[in-house]
Amino acid sequence: MKRFFLVMLAVAALLVPTVGSAQGLILVYRHELRGMVAVPAPHAPSETKVVETVAPTPEEVIARHEAMAVGLRVNANARGGAAVATDHCDRLIATAREAIRKSF
Repeated sequence: MKRFFLVMLAVAALLVPTVGSAQGLILVYRHELRGMVAVPAPHAPSETKVVETVAPTPEEVIARHEAMAVGLRVNANARGGAAVATDHCDRLIATAREAIRKSF
């Protein structure tokens, strides 16, 4: 019986760390959740994915900022306030239209 117990103890000592690290999770206590939360383990820099960002086209910039400027102006008028400074949107719309004009 002692041999069986020692063999099982050795097997458990060898398998528990292997199974635990195979999960790739770290348990962290979060007080606002009142419990342990599984968090992915950090990966080596070679395993990180490179995310390529694609710049929006001038048409997308125009559509987004025209909608934003209209929304800002409507909200300002609904509250009875003065015209909202939409210089940012107007400047980007003008720049995008100039880029479209130059591309043709």
